[in-house]
Amino acid sequence: MNKTRFNIALGFLMCLMIVGCQGDIKAVWTGESGRVPLSWPAPEGFTISPQAAQAIADKRFGMKKTVQHIYADSRDYYIVDGFFGSNHSKAAKTGVRINGKTGECNGIK
Repeated sequence: MNKTRFNIALGFLMCLMIVGCQGDIKAVWTGESGRVPLSWPAPEGFTISPQAAQAIADKRFGMKKTVQHIYADSRDYYIVDGFFGSNHSKAAKTGVRINGKTGECNGIK
């Protein structure tokens, strides 16, 4: 296999991995106010509320943005600046990760 074909195949496989890893991220909060209402429920299996995750990100990174959107997969919240819009892909690439069970901040992905 020549180098060009190898690079194309490698690029294709990496795209499949990225899309596959991000496919299970769902929106938790994408409201206009940027702050999650106190009554907003945590995703199933999470012990940390969306409000607590938002507070952890604010404290750790000074993320007091005007609009924060929150996404989650089966384990982590992803908090991302939503002022210019957001989606699950942006959240996975640039969001602050907060573990949904422990509240541990895993930094910016």
